[in-house]
Amino acid sequence: MNVMTFTNTLNSMIAVEDIEGAVNILSSGGLVLFPTDTIWTIGCDLENTDACQKLLRLKSNLSHYGIEILVHSLKMFKNYVPSLHPKIETLLYYHTRPLSVLIQQPHRFPTLKATSESLSVRLTRDDFCQHLIQELGRPIFSSFATVNDDFIPKSFGGISSSILQNVDFVAKHRQLEKNEGHPAVVVTLSDKDELIFLRE
Repeated sequence: MNVMTFTNTLNSMIAVEDIEGAVNILSSGGLVLFPTDTIWTIGCDLENTDACQKLLRLKSNLSHYGIEILVHSLKMFKNYVPSLHPKIETLLYYHTRPLSVLIQQPHRFPTLKATSESLSVRLTRDDFCQHLIQELGRPIFSSFATVNDDFIPKSFGGISSSILQNVDFVAKHRQLEKNEGHPAVVVTLSDKDELIFLRE
């Protein structure tokens, strides 16, 4: 890891320490709690089946759009969703808010084949998340930092103790921020290749 690069980009030694610590936990199959460009998130290594199941067991109520696969670049997105429609690709380039794409073929993600009939993939724009995924070298399987998706905490202070006690690493980065986060916009394609916004 190029610590100087991370320090200059993120302007925070805490963020650098968080990335190093989080990557170690993710690589060993653990769960990490970290901030994103939407809301605080629980994440694990997408390619570790046991870790993904551990995350799902932590959730007592999973919303329809409560699972996201986080990627750090369009290239990584296409590696996992190779038949990306041009309309979606254009939207990913130009959409100003965080955007999740609901795909209907989760068999492209072997570790998650029994998880759901559909999954959301999000190209994160957050520097911290991008560095975290880049250092891990794989996407992050993630879900809202809450046991019950009927309640979504909008800042670190709203995260329940049951989440804090059941993850293996908690990032310090941005814990003190009071800005309220919001879930990403969710889009999919109709059978006629028309964009459908499922959450705005």
